[in-house]
Amino acid sequence: MAGENTYNQTSGNNYNNPEHSLKHSKLKQTHEKNILTETNKHELEILDKKNQHNLEIKKKELGWFGIFFGGKELISLNISGMLIIFLILTGLILSCIIYNEPKDLDNVVKVWGIITPIITLTLGYIFGNKNGNNVG
Repeated sequence: MAGENTYNQTSGNNYNNPEHSLKHSKLKQTHEKNILTETNKHELEILDKKNQHNLEIKKKELGWFGIFFGGKELISLNISGMLIIFLILTGLILSCIIYNEPKDLDNVVKVWGIITPIITLTLGYIFGNKNGNNVG
């Protein structure tokens, strides 16, 4: 019995010691923190690889034409917007070239008479209701 007493007094007290318990819990927390950190890093790497893969697929789907005009959902709107900008710039340039004297004003009005309906038609397409549902 004396041998058991000595064992409890020497090594048994080590586990009941609050300082040892605190060190043990700190080590356990540090270990768990390191595991979580490594797991998160691994998950982030996987997400980055998936995102890069999805970006490459989107680039292949768009092609060189899609780079300028966008994907399937927005291509018609983007082309319409570019057409409006092109028509306005063309109208301004032609107006500056044609208008030299006040008598040339009629020619400028004719140019804008051709360009304006195309612009308003395109704006109607952009802002029009594509669903066919009438409100009210």
